[in-house]
Amino acid sequence: SLRRISHVTKYSVARSYQTKENITVIKALLRLAMCLGLLNVPIFVLVVCFRHFSGVELAVSGNFVHSIMDICLSLYPLVLISYIAIAD
Repeated sequence: SLRRISHVTKYSVARSYQTKENITVIKALLRLAMCLGLLNVPIFVLVVCFRHFSGVELAVSGNFVHSIMDICLSLYPLVLISYIAIAD
């Protein structure tokens, strides 16, 4: 019984390395999520403006909003690839 307890609580270099690696990966994913979250801000603002402030030319402003949303969404792969290239 005592032997099993000491085996479980034994320090392991591999375990500490894995813990540090997991923390590094979590930090990288959080930074990536923040970048992608910031990329969503213009989309959200445009949708809110389109819904609440659209006037007479609804079709033109709707097409404009959709084109800007498409541009922002097309930036997702660019952000992902550039972040992977410059990540720690």
